[in-house]
Amino acid sequence: MKSKTAPSFTFNPSGRDDLRRRRRLQHLLEVRDKLAVTVAAHEVHHLDDADEATQLLYAVEATMQREFPALYPRLFDTWLARDAGLAHDGTTQVLECPICQRDAAPRQGAQRNPAAA
Repeated sequence: MKSKTAPSFTFNPSGRDDLRRRRRLQHLLEVRDKLAVTVAAHEVHHLDDADEATQLLYAVEATMQREFPALYPRLFDTWLARDAGLAHDGTTQVLECPICQRDAAPRQGAQRNPAAA
């Protein structure tokens, strides 16, 4: 019968750093994705702050390129494909577009209760 030995755990400060970097990357990816949706929506629907949102998007991408240079080229290729799917002509409803979602939602109070009339 083999004896089972408990795995040895040692303090690994680089493991903590790895976790911190993964969390940082995840946070930047989430912010970047939200900004990409915002930029696409604002450009399609001709909102005034589209340029500001685009500059924020570029700043997040530059941060990712600086902090994660080995990963950045693969991320960029993924973004190109995903962001192309966010583009629309503004006349059709797109599920990921928050402005299309807002416009498609029934207005509160717009529908009357027939029983109350």
